[in-house]
Amino acid sequence: MKNRSAVCCIMSIVLPVICIYGGLEFILSRPRPPAAIIDIDSTIYIPRNKKPMKGASETLRWLDNCGINIIYLTGRLAHRYSKTRKWLQYYDFPRGSHLILNKNKDESSLNYKIRKIVELQRDDTIVFGVGDKNKDFHAYQKCGVVAIPAHIGWDEIREVMRNILEVERIIPDNH
Repeated sequence: MKNRSAVCCIMSIVLPVICIYGGLEFILSRPRPPAAIIDIDSTIYIPRNKKPMKGASETLRWLDNCGINIIYLTGRLAHRYSKTRKWLQYYDFPRGSHLILNKNKDESSLNYKIRKIVELQRDDTIVFGVGDKNKDFHAYQKCGVVAIPAHIGWDEIREVMRNILEVERIIPDNH
């Protein structure tokens, strides 16, 4: 009986909200926010000296200021979550809407990234992804996401991002 009361209580809140916003069709057809997937190791992080790639933090802050959700998707194992979050904070990277680390050490990095991208696409419009390895590019392309290679450098990456966002009319020209 308690569950029924809880459901009735939730529905008494949800139904008026649905009516106010023009029905369930409006809620289900809402535009999904634009997002970018960013790999970490050898993309924004230099493993040998544990420093950020030149220009990565500034570019991602610019992207965040443009209203693009930053999704950090890495093959790092989940036990490194806290250290990764602290490193991002220390070097002034935007918080991002997600920081996703691999919970299953037995799953290949490629399969893991494809699975996570598919899950993320339910809620976000993934505009592009930045990575450093063929498996990153393969995962992005398999999911219909534009792949940007990290080796071109973050100044060039920002220009590629700007061009894509302007062509897709996500940001105005010269933003």
